[in-house]
Amino acid sequence: MEMNDLNAQGNNNQKFSSSLSESLFFKHYLISLFLWIAIVILNAFSDRRDAVEIGFWMGVGIIILVPPFTALGSYVGRKFRDFTKPDFIMTSGAAETFKTKLFWKFGPQVIGWFVATMIVGNIVDKA
Repeated sequence: MEMNDLNAQGNNNQKFSSSLSESLFFKHYLISLFLWIAIVILNAFSDRRDAVEIGFWMGVGIIILVPPFTALGSYVGRKFRDFTKPDFIMTSGAAETFKTKLFWKFGPQVIGWFVATMIVGNIVDKA
């Protein structure tokens, strides 16, 4: 009886981990997390005089607090794209077709990520 309970608990853990890895928001969160880690590292090693000095704890705070909000913006952009994406596109050339397909593949997510970044930046500036 106890072995069956352990097997059921193990299956529940596997279901949770597989549903988490298949979660669309989790994928957006990981992408956003890696982007913010790269931004903080690039800023830390930048020798530009006009770069903002953020310090260690501000960098850690950015890596912990900002990615969930920007992932939410990217996720909302993805859902907006799924809702508004056209069934077909009519263009006059290969370059325009490429540009249009590229926009509908990444555009709304990037716009959502950027808007969320601006909102979080304004909140941090006000605090």
